[in-house]
Amino acid sequence: MRHARHTRQQAMCLALAGTLLVISLCALPATAAAQAGATFPSHESTGALRGATMRTVNLAITGNYHLIATEIDGQNAHLNVKNFLYPTLTFSATTIQGLQLVHPFSSNSSLVLSASEATATGVSIQTSVLSDLSSALSSFTNKLDLLTLLAGGTVKLLKMTHVNLAIDHVMTIESVVQSNFRITIVSGMPGGTGPSTPTPSPTPTSTVGPQPTGTTSPAASPTPGASATATPQPAPTATPTPRPTATPVPPTPTPVPVTNWLQVAPTSVSLTCGQAMYVTLTNRGPQAVHWSVSIPFLGGIGVAPDDGDLAAGASVSVKLSDTAVFFSHSDKLVFSADTSQAGQPAVVNYSVKPCL
Repeated sequence: MRHARHTRQQAMCLALAGTLLVISLCALPATAAAQAGATFPSHESTGALRGATMRTVNLAITGNYHLIATEIDGQNAHLNVKNFLYPTLTFSATTIQGLQLVHPFSSNSSLVLSASEATATGVSIQTSVLSDLSSALSSFTNKLDLLTLLAGGTVKLLKMTHVNLAIDHVMTIESVVQSNFRITIVSGMPGGTGPSTPTPSPTPTSTVGPQPTGTTSPAASPTPGASATATPQPAPTATPTPRPTATPVPPTPTPVPVTNWLQVAPTSVSLTCGQAMYVTLTNRGPQAVHWSVSIPFLGGIGVAPDDGDLAAGASVSVKLSDTAVFFSHSDKLVFSADTSQAGQPAVVNYSVKPCL
């Protein structure tokens, strides 16, 4: 009875959540790209609603949502920064691959809308500059597009990859079509590794020394023609053989697994006008990873390279350049791996001073 009641409650919650989300959210054109560890394991899903294609018009979405996508191609992109605290990014049309929209559902579960592809027209996204908009803008494949948008220009084709965006204000859409959409309630966290198996120590071996043997002196021979006089000789004595003693072999220590794979040095830098310096990023983990760095929006710093692959135990030099023009700035760079097994990201705190 208890199990049946729990199953009915889950089904009712899923149906209600699916209805609300289809009405107000399901056609959301995702403007953020998936980062490592952002997906949820399907075996932990408590229920799902599926559909082939969803079409929606005239949406106005408010609240706190987390949007993820693998790639975004936007047409006629424009950035309105009149309200600096809530800048607005607009597209005349967008095509989004690998859409995911995540919204808190309960204390230990989330509501996830996903679609293989979404196309939308008349998209306007307004979110706090202190939220994830800086991370989204830093993911432009052509970094010059950011300068064009900040100058008030329009980018005819804006391509964005590996973007993560939290919308905390409002998004409006004129029309949207989603393919292979799915609404799922998920619980738990992705990733996790089991304990390592200890290495057994070898069995101590014994070392045996050589065994000395007893020696005897030869008996004297009598001289011819003379009276033979017997000279008593001492009896041979045996030398005791020592018993072997065991030489202990110290056990081989079990290696301690590395918790956080990515490590950077130095962890703090200060730059002045036109100055540049290098930091070293090292992968201390047991396997290769793909890494990327989150650069603060208008942070006054350039990073090259800003992503790449690192084999286990390998290192790469990353160049940091002062690009501040008018104001001094202090912030941090976050180096992340593409797997949750890599633990916490590596962080570099920095400060820059402008030339003017």
